[in-house]
Amino acid sequence: VKAEVEKAKAEELRNAYDNLKELQERLIRSEKLAVLGKLAGIVGHELRNPLGVIRNSVYFLRMKLGKATEDEKIKRHLEILDEEVNDSDRIITDILTFAKIKEPRLVETKINDVIKTSLKKVEIPRVIEVVTELKSDLPEILADAVQLERVFQNIILNAVEAMPDKGRLIVTSI
Repeated sequence: VKAEVEKAKAEELRNAYDNLKELQERLIRSEKLAVLGKLAGIVGHELRNPLGVIRNSVYFLRMKLGKATEDEKIKRHLEILDEEVNDSDRIITDILTFAKIKEPRLVETKINDVIKTSLKKVEIPRVIEVVTELKSDLPEILADAVQLERVFQNIILNAVEAMPDKGRLIVTSI
C-alpha cells in the first residue's frame, strides 16, 4: 500500500512538474511576442519615415518635371516608385497588425458591407474585371468588421497578384 501511495505521489509530482514547465514555456513565448510587437512598432515607424520622404520626392519630381512626365520611361519609373512605396507601406501595416494582439470587437455585422468596403480599399488594376454576386438576404453575423476587412483585403490582394496580366475576380456571398 505504501508503495502505491509513493507511486501516486511521484506521478502527481511529475504531472505538476510537466504543467509548470509548460506554463514557463508559454510565458517565455508570450514575453518574446511582446518584445517582437514593440520591435515591430519601432521598425514600422522608422521605415515609414523614409517611405514618406520617397513618396514626397516622387510628387516633387512629377511637379518639377511637368510635361517631361509624359515621357513613357520617366512616367513608368515614377509609377514603379509609387507602387513600391505603397507595397512597402502595406507590408509594414500587415506586420504591425500581426504584431498587435488585439481581442476582436464582436458586433452585429453585415458581411456584404464588409466585402464592399474591402473591395473599395484595394486598388484593382483595370485589366481585372470584378464581378460581385452578393446574396441580399444574409443575416447579420457576430464579428469584428475591421479584422474581417483586413482578411478580405489580403485575399483580394492575393487574387489580384495572381492575375498580373488580366483576369476576372468573382466575389460571392451565399
